[in-house]
Amino acid sequence: MNSKLPCQFSIVLMLASVVYGRTTATVVLQPTPSASFLLPPPPEDDCSTAASISGFGAFAFDTTAATTGTQGQVEATCLFAGSTAIEQDVWFSWVAPVTGSIKVETCGSTAINSKIAVYAGGGCPVGSAISCNDDACGLQTSTTFPATAGSVYSIQLGSFQGSGGGPGVIVIGPVGVPPANDVMCSPESINELEDQKVVDSSNATGNPLEGAACSSIPGNGQLQTDVWYCWTNSESTAYHFTLSQCSSNPPADTMPSPGMILYSTNALSTCGAPCPPVSPVCGTACSATEFCFTPPGPNQVFLLRIGSATSSGTFGGVVHLTIEKGCPDECQTKGKMTGTNFKTFDTGETTTGTDGQNNSGCYAPPGMDDDAWYDWQATQSGLVLVTTCGYTTVDTRIAVYAGVACPPGALVACDDNACGAQAEVCFPATAGSHYTIQVGKTPATADGSITFHVVELQPTTTCTTIAGRGYCAGDGVDPNVITLCPCGNFGAVGNGCANSFNPSGAHLAASGVSALDNVVLSGSGMNAVGTCIFLKGSTDVSAGLLFGDGVRCLSGALIRLRTSATSGGGAVFPDAVDTVTLSARSGTPVGSGLSAYYAVYYRNAAAGFCPPATFNVSNGWEIIW
Repeated sequence: MNSKLPCQFSIVLMLASVVYGRTTATVVLQPTPSASFLLPPPPEDDCSTAASISGFGAFAFDTTAATTGTQGQVEATCLFAGSTAIEQDVWFSWVAPVTGSIKVETCGSTAINSKIAVYAGGGCPVGSAISCNDDACGLQTSTTFPATAGSVYSIQLGSFQGSGGGPGVIVIGPVGVPPANDVMCSPESINELEDQKVVDSSNATGNPLEGAACSSIPGNGQLQTDVWYCWTNSESTAYHFTLSQCSSNPPADTMPSPGMILYSTNALSTCGAPCPPVSPVCGTACSATEFCFTPPGPNQVFLLRIGSATSSGTFGGVVHLTIEKGCPDECQTKGKMTGTNFKTFDTGETTTGTDGQNNSGCYAPPGMDDDAWYDWQATQSGLVLVTTCGYTTVDTRIAVYAGVACPPGALVACDDNACGAQAEVCFPATAGSHYTIQVGKTPATADGSITFHVVELQPTTTCTTIAGRGYCAGDGVDPNVITLCPCGNFGAVGNGCANSFNPSGAHLAASGVSALDNVVLSGSGMNAVGTCIFLKGSTDVSAGLLFGDGVRCLSGALIRLRTSATSGGGAVFPDAVDTVTLSARSGTPVGSGLSAYYAVYYRNAAAGFCPPATFNVSNGWEIIW
């Protein structure tokens, strides 16, 4: 007998295969172990036989035995980690129940390294993918696209190259209403100059084919979940565009891998019809979140596109946009600042110029690498503190000059290592006068993001009595504090979060000289009658921790220095009757080099102000003993 057995079975001979004479034999047919290539592919293995689904919900799939088709394998928008392929793919034909932004995802609903592309229309795609993603949530996928109620869309689901298939669930649901400036030809008009403008792409859709790519954007040079703005310049001068994720700790930013591209247009005088965009301009570092641009003439119209780089693998969020005149990389095109303010730049964006490189007696070796330049104007007469202490890990240097000339005028102040590797200067200023501030790094040290703080000091403070520095402000401005005041109750610049009886919040400062061990902490802006507690911590949590109705940054070994009665909203420690110094009570001997972090917290008895807490805290104060 030579009959053939089916290929999925094997023969196991127990004794023999036939009965012949007196010889007895048994034939056993045993299935071979399962193998995916032996199983039939699922019906939706090809785009021409896509499974029909509609509405929102979870839809099961299994790509274990799926093959890799020819459709949807070379889409430019699907280029992730060097591969456009979507292997072992299955197809769905989905009907949209509403008009809006739609999310398709496998986050937490499969174990495979999934990859998804979406196309307009049913059946096999006739155009490019309108959305594609690989690793939005670990090795799983989440992608958004704009849908129209009643329209059909093809969804291709498979695996990253070489990772294999498996079962899972695909979830389809609405994202939210896209913003009005979600579309390239419907941009929002913005001011010529912006200061931390909120850009929110949370519900934006992704169409990377709307604008030309820019090579400095990571990945394929495109942006996803993008929003559009129309911008017009008034002068032929340098403009500095910055997204705050270039900062060490940007204020409340959630947009992953942000980027921006500026396009010139065919319109010259109005934001009414700026399409189509041409000639992309974009930055080269910080994920293209910072660049300088000089328009060829005044009153020109540009389109500004902001979103997440497609290589980020995730979508949407908030970032803050600043546009200012002047490019801080050069003395001749310096940026602008006024009064108490923060600025951030990245030394990877700046270069080393020839100005301000030979300030005798300032620092050794001489010079300042990758420096940034700012024209700062005083709003009051008095002492001014310029500091990078606690705001960066870069080995910084600072110089301040009178006036705004280039080469710079008379040197007013300079420093190298006032606080470890960071720099700090204090100088007298006159209201209305301009000063040039140069900030950079020590030659041959590492690049990084530098934030510096310019503070116009109180009239009673002198440079010789400065004891440490204020930090950890609940003002919504401090770039280090990314934990927001719990109910949006931001205080005044440099103070803690606002309380029910003082919208400016409480303020903590210090007087005296740490080297003389005569430092006194002074709290103000608290409850007029009651008590407060001066607190010391051994470590700094610069991002901030929620604490009642406020935010504190000190942590570690906590010491309650003293409970004090408030008078007129103020209190001090040590006071006239105390017999212990601040350093002794803090456990930080003078000259020890130990850092101590202080705050004062107090009752805020109006329970309805920012429920459910009834206490608040000042800004922080740091002293290196």
